[in-house]
Amino acid sequence: MATAEQLTKLRLFIDDPSGNTQFLDDSVLNVFIEDNEGDLSLAASQLWKIKAARVSEWYTTNLDGSFLSRDQVFTHCMQMSQQFAAAGGMSNIQLVTSSVDFGTRTPEY
Repeated sequence: MATAEQLTKLRLFIDDPSGNTQFLDDSVLNVFIEDNEGDLSLAASQLWKIKAARVSEWYTTNLDGSFLSRDQVFTHCMQMSQQFAAAGGMSNIQLVTSSVDFGTRTPEY
């Protein structure tokens, strides 16, 4: 179960700080956090992709000589997803030590 701090931080990552469930409620966010073993960056990456899917049908139109480029929101969402994906994963790496004795052999050059 995600902590209140994790939920708050994830909402900030996905630009939904109010928590008013306009995007996803806490129970759904909790699933994303658990599925990513607590890695909030990877969870945010997936949620930005969901946002991109929701706006994917938005359009660009010309209104009296002015462009309305709502399709740029999709591009922004995908960029945010990539940024969080690149930041994720590092917190879950485990350090494994070995008791194998490699000896004192000096490498030959």
